[in-house]
Amino acid sequence: MAGIKLIVASTEAQTGKSAVVLGLSLLLKEKGLSCAYIKPVGNLPMVVGSNYVDEDAYLINEALGKPLPTSAISPVLLTNELREKALSSSGVDHIGNVKAAVEKAEENAEVVILEGAADIHQGISLGVSVPEISEAIDAKVLLITKSIGLQATDEILAAKRDLGDRLLGVLFVSVPEKNREMLDLVVKPFLQRSGISVYGALPAKAELTSATIGELTQALSGKIITGESQSNDYIESYMVGAMGQERALRFFRRKSGKAVITGGDRADVHLAALETPTKCLILTGNLYPSQAVIAKAEEKQVPVMLAPQDTFTTVQIVESITGRIGFHQDRKVQLMKQLLDANLDFGRLFETIGIKV
Repeated sequence: MAGIKLIVASTEAQTGKSAVVLGLSLLLKEKGLSCAYIKPVGNLPMVVGSNYVDEDAYLINEALGKPLPTSAISPVLLTNELREKALSSSGVDHIGNVKAAVEKAEENAEVVILEGAADIHQGISLGVSVPEISEAIDAKVLLITKSIGLQATDEILAAKRDLGDRLLGVLFVSVPEKNREMLDLVVKPFLQRSGISVYGALPAKAELTSATIGELTQALSGKIITGESQSNDYIESYMVGAMGQERALRFFRRKSGKAVITGGDRADVHLAALETPTKCLILTGNLYPSQAVIAKAEEKQVPVMLAPQDTFTTVQIVESITGRIGFHQDRKVQLMKQLLDANLDFGRLFETIGIKV
Protein backbone atom coordinates (compact mmCIF):
# COMPACT_ATOMS: atom_id res chain seq x y z
CA MET A 1 0.00 0.00 0.00
CA ALA A 2 2.14 2.84 -1.29
CA GLY A 3 -0.50 5.57 -1.63
CA ILE A 4 -1.08 8.45 0.74
CA LYS A 5 -3.44 7.57 3.57
CA LEU A 6 -4.72 9.83 6.33
CA ILE A 7 -6.94 8.82 9.24
CA VAL A 8 -8.97 11.61 10.83
CA ALA A 9 -9.65 10.42 14.38
CA SER A 10 -10.92 12.02 17.57
CA THR A 11 -10.60 11.97 21.33
CA GLU A 12 -14.37 11.76 21.85
CA ALA A 13 -17.65 11.28 20.02
CA GLN A 14 -19.41 14.08 18.10
CA THR A 15 -16.39 16.26 17.46
CA GLY A 16 -17.40 16.96 13.87
CA LYS A 17 -15.05 14.47 12.21
CA SER A 18 -17.43 13.82 9.32
CA ALA A 19 -17.69 17.52 8.49
CA VAL A 20 -13.90 17.94 8.71
CA VAL A 21 -13.29 14.87 6.54
CA LEU A 22 -15.72 16.04 3.89
CA GLY A 23 -14.28 19.55 3.90
CA LEU A 24 -10.70 18.24 3.58
CA SER A 25 -11.67 15.84 0.80
CA LEU A 26 -13.38 18.54 -1.23
CA LEU A 27 -10.48 20.97 -0.73
CA LEU A 28 -8.06 18.31 -1.98
CA LYS A 29 -10.26 17.72 -5.03
CA GLU A 30 -10.30 21.45 -5.74
CA LYS A 31 -6.49 21.42 -5.60
CA GLY A 32 -6.43 18.75 -8.31
CA LEU A 33 -5.93 15.60 -6.24
CA SER A 34 -8.16 12.56 -6.61
CA CYS A 35 -9.54 11.57 -3.23
CA ALA A 36 -11.47 8.60 -1.81
CA TYR A 37 -13.14 8.22 1.58
CA ILE A 38 -13.62 5.20 3.85
CA LYS A 39 -15.18 4.86 7.29
CA PRO A 40 -13.57 1.59 8.45
CA VAL A 41 -15.79 1.15 11.50
CA GLY A 42 -19.32 2.35 10.83
CA ASN A 43 -21.92 2.68 13.57
CA LEU A 44 -24.92 4.18 11.74
CA PRO A 45 -26.32 1.29 9.67
CA MET A 46 -28.69 2.09 6.82
CA VAL A 47 -29.92 -0.03 3.92
CA VAL A 48 -28.88 0.92 0.39
CA GLY A 49 -30.19 -1.51 -2.19
CA SER A 50 -29.48 -4.94 -0.75
CA ASN A 51 -26.53 -3.83 1.40
CA TYR A 52 -26.04 -2.31 4.82
CA VAL A 53 -23.77 0.75 4.83
CA ASP A 54 -22.85 3.44 7.32
CA GLU A 55 -25.04 6.51 6.80
CA ASP A 56 -22.23 9.07 7.12
CA ALA A 57 -20.00 7.02 4.81
CA TYR A 58 -22.75 6.83 2.20
CA LEU A 59 -23.48 10.57 2.30
CA ILE A 60 -19.81 11.58 2.07
CA ASN A 61 -19.18 9.11 -0.76
CA GLU A 62 -22.14 10.64 -2.61
CA ALA A 63 -20.79 14.15 -2.04
CA LEU A 64 -17.43 13.11 -3.49
CA GLY A 65 -19.04 11.77 -6.65
CA LYS A 66 -19.07 8.07 -5.66
CA PRO A 67 -15.38 7.26 -6.15
CA LEU A 68 -15.95 3.92 -4.40
CA PRO A 69 -18.65 1.24 -4.61
CA THR A 70 -21.03 1.22 -1.66
CA SER A 71 -19.68 -2.15 -0.51
CA ALA A 72 -16.19 -0.68 0.09
CA ILE A 73 -16.88 2.48 2.08
CA SER A 74 -17.71 0.92 5.49
CA PRO A 75 -16.01 -2.51 5.60
CA VAL A 76 -16.79 -3.09 9.31
CA LEU A 77 -20.34 -2.10 10.22
CA LEU A 78 -21.39 -2.35 13.86
CA THR A 79 -24.79 -3.97 13.41
CA ASN A 80 -26.42 -5.80 16.31
CA GLU A 81 -25.43 -9.10 14.70
CA LEU A 82 -21.77 -8.11 14.46
CA ARG A 83 -21.74 -6.86 18.04
CA GLU A 84 -22.97 -10.27 19.20
CA LYS A 85 -20.36 -12.10 17.13
CA ALA A 86 -17.55 -9.84 18.35
CA LEU A 87 -17.14 -11.86 21.55
CA SER A 88 -17.34 -15.24 19.81
CA SER A 89 -14.73 -17.05 17.75
CA SER A 90 -16.26 -15.90 14.47
CA GLY A 91 -12.92 -16.02 12.65
CA VAL A 92 -13.77 -12.93 10.54
CA ASP A 93 -10.67 -11.05 9.37
CA HIS A 94 -11.95 -7.54 9.99
CA ILE A 95 -8.58 -5.84 9.58
CA GLY A 96 -8.14 -7.74 6.33
CA ASN A 97 -11.45 -6.35 5.12
CA VAL A 98 -10.31 -2.83 5.95
CA LYS A 99 -7.00 -3.34 4.10
CA ALA A 100 -8.89 -4.70 1.07
CA ALA A 101 -11.16 -1.63 1.02
CA VAL A 102 -8.15 0.70 1.18
CA GLU A 103 -6.41 -1.18 -1.64
CA LYS A 104 -9.57 -0.83 -3.72
CA ALA A 105 -9.66 2.90 -3.02
CA GLU A 106 -6.01 3.33 -4.00
CA GLU A 107 -6.72 2.01 -7.48
CA ASN A 108 -8.33 5.30 -8.49
CA ALA A 109 -7.33 7.81 -5.80
CA GLU A 110 -4.09 9.57 -4.95
CA VAL A 111 -5.26 10.21 -1.39
CA VAL A 112 -7.43 7.99 0.81
CA ILE A 113 -8.97 9.67 3.85
CA LEU A 114 -10.34 7.40 6.54
CA GLU A 115 -12.67 8.53 9.31
CA GLY A 116 -12.04 7.07 12.76
CA ALA A 117 -14.78 5.74 15.01
CA ALA A 118 -16.14 7.54 18.09
CA ASP A 119 -12.67 7.52 19.68
CA ILE A 120 -9.34 5.93 18.79
CA HIS A 121 -10.03 2.77 20.76
CA GLN A 122 -13.51 1.87 19.48
CA GLY A 123 -13.28 -1.38 17.52
CA ILE A 124 -10.39 -2.80 19.52
CA SER A 125 -12.35 -5.99 20.29
CA LEU A 126 -12.51 -6.56 16.51
CA GLY A 127 -8.89 -5.62 15.91
CA VAL A 128 -9.85 -2.42 14.07
CA SER A 129 -9.12 0.42 16.48
CA VAL A 130 -7.37 3.46 15.02
CA PRO A 131 -3.88 2.39 16.21
CA GLU A 132 -4.39 -1.08 14.67
CA ILE A 133 -5.70 0.28 11.37
CA SER A 134 -2.98 2.92 11.07
CA GLU A 135 -0.29 0.28 11.53
CA ALA A 136 -1.94 -2.22 9.16
CA ILE A 137 -2.26 0.23 6.26
CA ASP A 138 0.71 2.48 7.07
CA ALA A 139 -1.38 5.62 7.62
CA LYS A 140 -0.80 8.83 9.53
CA VAL A 141 -3.40 10.14 12.00
CA LEU A 142 -4.77 13.66 12.48
CA LEU A 143 -6.51 13.97 15.84
CA ILE A 144 -9.61 16.15 16.18
CA THR A 145 -10.64 17.52 19.57
CA LYS A 146 -13.10 20.17 20.70
CA SER A 147 -11.97 20.36 24.33
CA ILE A 148 -8.98 22.25 25.73
CA GLY A 149 -8.99 21.31 29.41
CA LEU A 150 -6.78 18.96 31.39
CA GLN A 151 -8.81 15.90 30.43
CA ALA A 152 -8.41 16.75 26.74
CA THR A 153 -4.64 17.08 27.03
CA ASP A 154 -4.54 13.76 28.89
CA GLU A 155 -6.43 12.12 26.02
CA ILE A 156 -4.13 13.69 23.42
CA LEU A 157 -1.04 12.48 25.28
CA ALA A 158 -2.60 9.00 25.57
CA ALA A 159 -3.19 9.02 21.80
CA LYS A 160 0.45 9.99 21.28
CA ARG A 161 1.49 7.08 23.48
CA ASP A 162 -0.68 4.63 21.51
CA LEU A 163 0.05 5.98 18.02
CA GLY A 164 3.67 7.03 18.35
CA ASP A 165 5.10 8.61 15.19
CA ARG A 166 1.88 7.84 13.30
CA LEU A 167 0.23 10.78 15.08
CA LEU A 168 0.69 13.86 12.90
CA GLY A 169 -0.79 16.23 15.43
CA VAL A 170 -4.00 17.89 16.54
CA LEU A 171 -6.70 20.08 15.01
CA PHE A 172 -8.94 21.86 17.51
CA VAL A 173 -12.54 22.43 16.45
CA SER A 174 -15.52 24.38 17.79
CA VAL A 175 -13.31 26.64 19.92
CA PRO A 176 -15.35 29.39 21.64
CA GLU A 177 -13.78 32.84 21.47
CA LYS A 178 -13.57 32.97 25.28
CA ASN A 179 -11.26 29.91 25.24
CA ARG A 180 -8.96 31.13 22.49
CA GLU A 181 -6.44 32.83 24.78
CA MET A 182 -6.16 29.71 26.97
CA LEU A 183 -5.61 27.59 23.87
CA ASP A 184 -2.96 29.88 22.38
CA LEU A 185 -1.02 30.73 25.53
CA VAL A 186 -1.25 27.50 27.55
CA VAL A 187 -2.48 24.43 25.68
CA LYS A 188 -0.60 24.83 22.38
CA PRO A 189 2.80 25.49 23.99
CA PHE A 190 2.30 22.51 26.33
CA LEU A 191 1.49 20.17 23.43
CA GLN A 192 4.41 21.46 21.37
CA ARG A 193 6.77 20.88 24.31
CA SER A 194 5.36 17.34 24.41
CA GLY A 195 6.27 16.80 20.75
CA ILE A 196 2.73 17.16 19.40
CA SER A 197 2.07 19.52 16.48
CA VAL A 198 -1.00 21.74 16.45
CA TYR A 199 -2.28 22.34 12.92
CA GLY A 200 -4.97 24.84 13.68
CA ALA A 201 -8.09 25.77 15.62
CA LEU A 202 -11.50 26.21 14.04
CA PRO A 203 -13.77 28.73 15.79
CA ALA A 204 -17.13 27.61 17.12
CA LYS A 205 -19.96 28.20 14.65
CA ALA A 206 -23.53 27.47 15.69
CA GLU A 207 -24.44 26.92 12.04
CA LEU A 208 -22.24 23.80 11.95
CA THR A 209 -23.34 22.04 15.11
CA SER A 210 -26.89 23.29 15.54
CA ALA A 211 -30.04 22.01 13.93
CA THR A 212 -32.66 24.31 12.50
CA ILE A 213 -36.24 24.17 13.71
CA GLY A 214 -37.20 22.69 10.35
CA GLU A 215 -34.55 19.95 10.63
CA LEU A 216 -35.78 19.07 14.11
CA THR A 217 -39.36 18.96 12.89
CA GLN A 218 -38.38 16.50 10.17
CA ALA A 219 -36.31 14.33 12.53
CA LEU A 220 -39.18 14.14 15.03
CA SER A 221 -41.90 13.68 12.37
CA GLY A 222 -43.42 16.73 14.01
CA LYS A 223 -45.72 19.52 12.92
CA ILE A 224 -45.28 23.28 13.32
CA ILE A 225 -48.61 24.83 14.27
CA THR A 226 -47.44 28.43 14.49
CA GLY A 227 -44.28 30.32 13.52
CA GLU A 228 -43.40 28.26 10.45
CA SER A 229 -41.62 31.27 8.93
CA GLN A 230 -38.86 30.79 11.54
CA SER A 231 -38.13 27.21 10.41
CA ASN A 232 -34.59 28.13 9.32
CA ASP A 233 -33.61 29.52 12.74
CA TYR A 234 -30.90 27.57 14.61
CA ILE A 235 -31.41 25.99 18.01
CA GLU A 236 -28.34 26.52 20.20
CA SER A 237 -29.43 24.50 23.26
CA TYR A 238 -32.25 22.44 24.71
CA MET A 239 -34.05 22.49 28.03
CA VAL A 240 -36.67 20.09 29.38
CA GLY A 241 -39.56 21.59 31.31
CA ALA A 242 -40.96 19.29 33.97
CA MET A 243 -41.46 21.57 36.96
CA GLY A 244 -43.87 24.19 38.28
CA GLN A 245 -44.26 27.59 36.64
CA GLU A 246 -42.32 29.66 39.20
CA ARG A 247 -39.33 27.30 39.20
CA ALA A 248 -39.56 26.92 35.40
CA LEU A 249 -39.26 30.68 34.94
CA ARG A 250 -36.00 30.80 36.92
CA PHE A 251 -34.75 27.69 35.12
CA PHE A 252 -35.47 28.94 31.60
CA ARG A 253 -33.75 32.28 32.19
CA ARG A 254 -30.39 30.44 32.33
CA LYS A 255 -30.15 29.94 28.56
CA SER A 256 -31.01 31.84 25.40
CA GLY A 257 -31.45 30.56 21.86
CA LYS A 258 -33.01 27.39 23.23
CA ALA A 259 -35.80 24.97 22.42
CA VAL A 260 -37.94 23.92 25.36
CA ILE A 261 -39.17 20.34 25.32
CA THR A 262 -42.19 19.62 27.49
CA GLY A 263 -45.57 17.91 27.53
CA GLY A 264 -48.24 19.45 25.37
CA ASP A 265 -50.58 19.76 28.35
CA ARG A 266 -48.24 21.91 30.50
CA ALA A 267 -49.59 25.39 29.76
CA ASP A 268 -47.87 26.81 32.86
CA VAL A 269 -44.47 25.63 31.58
CA HIS A 270 -45.22 26.86 28.04
CA LEU A 271 -46.03 30.36 29.29
CA ALA A 272 -42.96 30.44 31.53
CA ALA A 273 -40.73 29.48 28.60
CA LEU A 274 -42.28 32.19 26.45
CA GLU A 275 -41.33 34.80 29.07
CA THR A 276 -37.64 33.99 28.46
CA PRO A 277 -35.43 34.02 25.29
CA THR A 278 -36.81 30.87 23.63
CA LYS A 279 -36.43 29.90 19.97
CA CYS A 280 -39.02 27.10 19.87
CA LEU A 281 -41.49 25.13 21.96
CA ILE A 282 -41.46 21.38 21.31
CA LEU A 283 -44.65 19.96 22.76
CA THR A 284 -44.69 16.20 23.16
CA GLY A 285 -47.48 13.66 22.95
CA ASN A 286 -49.11 15.40 19.95
CA LEU A 287 -51.12 17.49 22.43
CA TYR A 288 -52.26 20.92 21.25
CA PRO A 289 -51.54 23.80 23.64
CA SER A 290 -54.15 26.20 24.92
CA GLN A 291 -55.25 29.22 22.89
CA ALA A 292 -53.51 31.44 25.45
CA VAL A 293 -50.20 29.70 24.70
CA ILE A 294 -50.68 29.95 20.93
CA ALA A 295 -51.55 33.65 21.22
CA LYS A 296 -48.48 34.31 23.37
CA ALA A 297 -46.23 32.35 20.97
CA GLU A 298 -47.55 34.33 18.00
CA GLU A 299 -46.99 37.59 19.89
CA LYS A 300 -43.39 36.58 20.69
CA GLN A 301 -42.87 35.04 17.21
CA VAL A 302 -41.83 31.71 18.74
CA PRO A 303 -42.59 28.59 16.67
CA VAL A 304 -44.59 25.84 18.38
CA MET A 305 -43.95 22.28 17.24
CA LEU A 306 -46.01 19.20 18.07
CA ALA A 307 -43.98 16.01 18.44
CA PRO A 308 -45.77 12.63 18.45
CA GLN A 309 -43.33 11.00 20.90
CA ASP A 310 -43.35 11.20 24.70
CA THR A 311 -40.93 13.64 26.33
CA PHE A 312 -38.26 11.04 27.14
CA THR A 313 -38.21 9.67 23.58
CA THR A 314 -38.19 13.17 22.10
CA VAL A 315 -35.13 14.09 24.17
CA GLN A 316 -33.38 10.88 23.06
CA ILE A 317 -34.00 11.67 19.38
CA VAL A 318 -32.82 15.26 19.78
CA GLU A 319 -29.65 14.11 21.57
CA SER A 320 -28.92 11.55 18.84
CA ILE A 321 -28.99 14.14 16.06
CA THR A 322 -27.44 17.12 17.83
CA GLY A 323 -24.01 17.91 16.40
CA ARG A 324 -24.34 15.81 13.26
CA ILE A 325 -27.64 16.68 11.61
CA GLY A 326 -27.28 17.98 8.09
CA PHE A 327 -23.45 18.12 8.01
CA HIS A 328 -23.68 17.05 4.37
CA GLN A 329 -25.90 20.00 3.45
CA ASP A 330 -24.22 22.37 1.06
CA ARG A 331 -24.37 25.43 3.33
CA LYS A 332 -22.58 23.53 6.12
CA VAL A 333 -20.07 21.97 3.74
CA GLN A 334 -19.16 25.35 2.29
CA LEU A 335 -18.79 26.86 5.76
CA MET A 336 -16.53 24.00 6.88
CA LYS A 337 -14.37 24.42 3.76
CA GLN A 338 -14.02 28.13 4.51
CA LEU A 339 -13.08 27.45 8.14
CA LEU A 340 -10.49 24.86 7.15
CA ASP A 341 -9.03 27.10 4.45
CA ALA A 342 -8.69 29.99 6.89
CA ASN A 343 -7.59 28.16 10.05
CA LEU A 344 -5.87 24.89 9.11
CA ASP A 345 -2.15 24.91 8.33
CA PHE A 346 -2.98 22.98 5.17
CA GLY A 347 0.42 23.18 3.52
CA ARG A 348 2.38 22.01 6.57
CA LEU A 349 -0.08 19.19 7.31
CA PHE A 350 -0.02 17.65 3.86
CA GLU A 351 3.64 18.31 3.20
CA THR A 352 4.30 16.14 6.26
CA ILE A 353 2.57 13.18 4.61
CA GLY A 354 3.93 13.81 1.13
CA ILE A 355 1.20 15.84 -0.54
CA LYS A 356 2.25 18.96 -2.41
CA VAL A 357 -0.54 21.50 -2.74
